[in-house]
Amino acid sequence: MRPERYGEWMSRSLCGQLGSGNELWAFPSDYPTLVHLRRVWQKLGRKCDFNDLTYYASRDLILEVIEAAGAVEYAVQRLETAAVEAQKWVTDHPWPLVPGAPRQGTSAPPTVRLAYLDFNSVVVWVRGVQERLDRKAGLSRAGLVNVLAERRLRKDVRSAHSKFLNRTKEARFLANFGLHASRVQRNAGTASAEVLDDRTIVLRMPDRVTKSVEVFDEFTFTEGREIVGYANELLTAVDDLIDALLDAFDQARPKRFG
Repeated sequence: MRPERYGEWMSRSLCGQLGSGNELWAFPSDYPTLVHLRRVWQKLGRKCDFNDLTYYASRDLILEVIEAAGAVEYAVQRLETAAVEAQKWVTDHPWPLVPGAPRQGTSAPPTVRLAYLDFNSVVVWVRGVQERLDRKAGLSRAGLVNVLAERRLRKDVRSAHSKFLNRTKEARFLANFGLHASRVQRNAGTASAEVLDDRTIVLRMPDRVTKSVEVFDEFTFTEGREIVGYANELLTAVDDLIDALLDAFDQARPKRFG
């Protein structure tokens, strides 16, 4: 389990005042956040100055991405803890060996279900990171990568975003299935772990998914994949994304902010 990085990311963003300076941003006048702010402010009798609107629309965009990244991190931590507890349960509750019977089988320790629930939280929050960077908003696009003005900053952020999407595209398909249909796990119904000859447990996941999945029967299980390793691959992609975003905004920080 790697050390938690959420606090480091948040501290770097806040202490460095990253994202400060309206010149970094270029919001279309019909951007959804601006539209809603105008509506609220008009009800309150507040003047809708575009500079003020830009400040309020941009001030939390980086933090929102970090919050989603921190949620991925937390879900991976919970998944790893549940997997360790499931392994301990299997180790502490051996079943008698039957002569001539295969030694490899399945088991359903109490925390296996929790591990698969946490895995689904991982992929859902990875989708959350994706959408806080870029998402559909009516006929246009919303999210951090779509409202940047400064040329180098925009190029660096979009490059980091593209690399992240390439590494996490599958997570969106898994998240959608988990949200709309069922947990992503080894079998439909009760969650269970595969137990190897040495009593090591493996929490299996489907073979690589390249398109939307509507029913569990579309999954196949021939590649030997497991959820803890895959979740950590996603977390590494999140690490690299946040580091790249913070580096980009650090380099683009207006001089008046230090």
